[in-house]
Amino acid sequence: MKSPALSTLLLAATCAGLAAQTKTLGLLQSDPARVSPGYTLLPPKHNGNTYLIDNTGQVINSWSSQYEPGQSAFLLPNGHLLRAAMLPASGTLGTGGGEGGRVEEYDWEGNLVWEFDYTSNTYAIHHDLRMLPNGNVIALLVERKNQAEVLAAGFNPNLLQDNFLLPDAVVEIEPIRPKGGRIVWEWHVWDHLIQNFDRSKNNYGDPAAHPELVDPNSSPRKLATFWNHMNSIDYHAGFDQILLSVRGNSEVWVIDHSTTKAEAAGHTGGRSGKGGDLLYRWGNPMMYAAGKATDQILYEQHDAQWIPAGSPGAGNLLIFNNGVNRPGGNASS
Repeated sequence: MKSPALSTLLLAATCAGLAAQTKTLGLLQSDPARVSPGYTLLPPKHNGNTYLIDNTGQVINSWSSQYEPGQSAFLLPNGHLLRAAMLPASGTLGTGGGEGGRVEEYDWEGNLVWEFDYTSNTYAIHHDLRMLPNGNVIALLVERKNQAEVLAAGFNPNLLQDNFLLPDAVVEIEPIRPKGGRIVWEWHVWDHLIQNFDRSKNNYGDPAAHPELVDPNSSPRKLATFWNHMNSIDYHAGFDQILLSVRGNSEVWVIDHSTTKAEAAGHTGGRSGKGGDLLYRWGNPMMYAAGKATDQILYEQHDAQWIPAGSPGAGNLLIFNNGVNRPGGNASS
């Protein structure tokens, strides 16, 4: 069976509570004439099945896995399903959300054509991933840093809640089908820190003068162990840049993907000439001493992405702003 043409893919679930405290599960449409044409890709939580449904609620295709879903799934142009999957071992790091550790690719007929596990007691891929035009996959990675490493990086110990920290990174995986992969590029937030707490450390400096770097002590509250808590990743082929949703900072960051691995760990090189330093950040200027609490716009956001060509607002960023701790606002975690 060939893949149908796909004009719109949305990750969504519909559930409505009725006055009698019963629930209706299925398709709810208030104005079918205004519904965007296309299909909806739905990987229910705590379920190994992924469904592709049309606007009448009919199942177009489904895929079955022995693993619960991670936090993202995509239908590729060739009709294959690319999904994040959750391995129990990924939960031992202590992130408290977004566990993953596994990538799976299925063909249209439901055959597993690629699997890749990347998790241990010190690292795990998590939350989100994207397939690049070259067929490689970029994914978020969390990695464990012990207390000595954290203090050596200039973190204020009074801000820590535990004796270790879980900062984020990005890895690019070259698939080795049918099983396995090779890390061909990586970027680590740990390589791009600046702090004015401990002048004995190599990364001591003025965070306000270097918004391209990340201040580990900028938060007004104690730091969560899952420090950055990145929850989405996107890629812009025209710019060769990566967009990151950094929930822990209530910011979005853009980094240069055109760098080598060595350049991504430094401050020069790549198309931008800035190596792995941040090219752009937005949402919470307090994180780089450029604003006050009233200037904050994002509040623990999710799903930052570039709007694709041909869609309204093409080239802009689309972000779900959860509103956690937003003054006077309703919040969704």
